Amino acid sequence: MSGGEIAAIITAIGSLILGMVGILISALTSRNAARKDELESLRATLESLQKENSRLQARLNQMDEEIAERESRITALESELRQAVESRERRIQELQAEVTELKDKVSVLEGKRRKRPTQ
Repeated sequence: MSGGEIAAIITAIGSLILGMVGILISALTSRNAARKDELESLRATLESLQKENSRLQARLNQMDEEIAERESRITALESELRQAVESRERRIQELQAEVTELKDKVSVLEGKRRKRPTQ
Protein backbone atom coordinates (compact mmCIF):
# COMPACT_ATOMS: atom_id res chain seq x y z
CA MET A 1 0.00 0.00 0.00
CA SER A 2 1.20 3.31 -0.90
CA GLY A 3 1.13 6.41 1.22
CA GLY A 4 -1.67 7.83 -0.91
CA GLU A 5 -3.83 4.80 -0.39
CA ILE A 6 -3.24 4.86 3.35
CA ALA A 7 -4.09 8.56 3.39
CA ALA A 8 -7.26 7.85 1.40
CA ILE A 9 -8.26 5.06 3.83
CA ILE A 10 -7.55 7.29 6.85
CA THR A 11 -9.51 10.10 5.22
CA ALA A 12 -12.41 7.72 4.53
CA ILE A 13 -12.36 6.39 8.10
CA GLY A 14 -12.12 9.95 9.44
CA SER A 15 -15.03 10.98 7.24
CA LEU A 16 -17.00 7.97 8.41
CA ILE A 17 -16.27 8.80 12.05
CA LEU A 18 -17.16 12.44 11.42
CA GLY A 19 -20.38 11.37 9.72
CA MET A 20 -21.27 9.09 12.64
CA VAL A 21 -20.52 11.84 15.16
CA GLY A 22 -22.68 14.20 13.08
CA ILE A 23 -25.52 11.67 13.07
CA LEU A 24 -25.10 11.16 16.82
CA ILE A 25 -25.12 14.91 17.47
CA SER A 26 -28.12 15.32 15.21
CA ALA A 27 -29.98 12.51 17.03
CA LEU A 28 -29.12 13.95 20.44
CA THR A 29 -30.15 17.43 19.34
CA SER A 30 -33.46 16.21 17.98
CA ARG A 31 -33.97 14.07 21.08
CA ASN A 32 -33.17 17.09 23.25
CA ALA A 33 -35.71 19.16 21.31
CA ALA A 34 -38.24 16.37 21.71
CA ARG A 35 -37.49 16.27 25.43
CA LYS A 36 -38.13 20.01 25.68
CA ASP A 37 -41.46 19.56 23.90
CA GLU A 38 -42.27 16.63 26.15
CA LEU A 39 -41.33 18.67 29.22
CA GLU A 40 -43.52 21.56 28.12
CA SER A 41 -46.36 19.17 27.46
CA LEU A 42 -45.83 17.53 30.86
CA ARG A 43 -45.73 20.95 32.56
CA ALA A 44 -49.00 21.92 30.90
CA THR A 45 -50.55 18.60 31.91
CA LEU A 46 -49.27 19.02 35.46
CA GLU A 47 -50.71 22.53 35.72
CA SER A 48 -54.02 21.29 34.36
CA LEU A 49 -54.07 18.43 36.87
CA GLN A 50 -53.18 20.79 39.73
CA LYS A 51 -56.08 23.08 38.77
CA GLU A 52 -58.42 20.09 38.54
CA ASN A 53 -57.16 18.83 41.89
CA SER A 54 -57.83 22.22 43.48
CA ARG A 55 -61.33 22.31 41.97
CA LEU A 56 -62.08 18.78 43.16
CA GLN A 57 -60.70 19.56 46.64
CA ALA A 58 -62.97 22.61 46.88
CA ARG A 59 -65.95 20.51 45.74
CA LEU A 60 -65.07 17.83 48.29
CA ASN A 61 -64.97 20.44 51.07
CA GLN A 62 -68.31 21.81 49.91
CA MET A 63 -69.82 18.34 49.91
CA ASP A 64 -68.43 17.67 53.40
CA GLU A 65 -70.15 20.84 54.62
CA GLU A 66 -73.41 19.82 52.94
CA ILE A 67 -73.20 16.38 54.54
CA ALA A 68 -72.60 17.93 57.96
CA GLU A 69 -75.59 20.24 57.48
CA ARG A 70 -77.80 17.33 56.40
CA GLU A 71 -76.67 15.19 59.33
CA SER A 72 -77.50 18.07 61.66
CA ARG A 73 -80.93 18.43 60.05
CA ILE A 74 -81.52 14.67 60.33
CA THR A 75 -80.61 14.79 64.03
CA ALA A 76 -83.03 17.68 64.59
CA LEU A 77 -85.81 15.87 62.68
CA GLU A 78 -85.21 12.67 64.63
CA SER A 79 -85.48 14.64 67.87
CA GLU A 80 -88.73 16.26 66.72
CA LEU A 81 -90.07 12.86 65.70
CA ARG A 82 -89.23 11.35 69.10
CA GLN A 83 -90.99 14.24 70.84
CA ALA A 84 -94.03 13.86 68.58
CA VAL A 85 -94.18 10.11 69.23
CA GLU A 86 -93.87 10.65 72.99
CA SER A 87 -96.57 13.32 72.87
CA ARG A 88 -98.82 11.03 70.84
CA GLU A 89 -98.28 8.16 73.27
CA ARG A 90 -99.13 10.43 76.22
CA ARG A 91 -102.28 11.57 74.43
CA ILE A 92 -103.26 7.97 73.70
CA GLN A 93 -102.82 7.13 77.39
CA GLU A 94 -104.87 10.18 78.37
CA LEU A 95 -107.63 9.18 75.95
CA GLN A 96 -107.55 5.57 77.14
CA ALA A 97 -107.87 6.78 80.75
CA GLU A 98 -110.74 9.03 79.70
CA VAL A 99 -112.44 6.15 77.86
CA THR A 100 -112.03 3.93 80.93
CA GLU A 101 -113.45 6.67 83.12
CA LEU A 102 -116.41 7.14 80.77
CA LYS A 103 -117.02 3.38 80.66
CA ASP A 104 -117.05 3.34 84.44
CA LYS A 105 -119.54 6.22 84.50
CA VAL A 106 -121.72 4.47 81.92
CA SER A 107 -121.60 1.28 83.98
CA VAL A 108 -122.59 3.22 87.09
CA LEU A 109 -125.43 4.93 85.24
CA GLU A 110 -126.64 1.66 83.75
CA GLY A 111 -126.49 0.10 87.20
CA LYS A 112 -128.58 2.93 88.62
CA ARG A 113 -131.03 2.66 85.74
CA ARG A 114 -131.51 -1.03 86.37
CA LYS A 115 -132.09 -0.45 90.04
CA ARG A 116 -134.75 2.21 89.47
CA PRO A 117 -137.37 0.09 87.74
CA THR A 118 -137.22 -2.54 90.48
CA GLN A 119 -137.73 -0.01 93.24
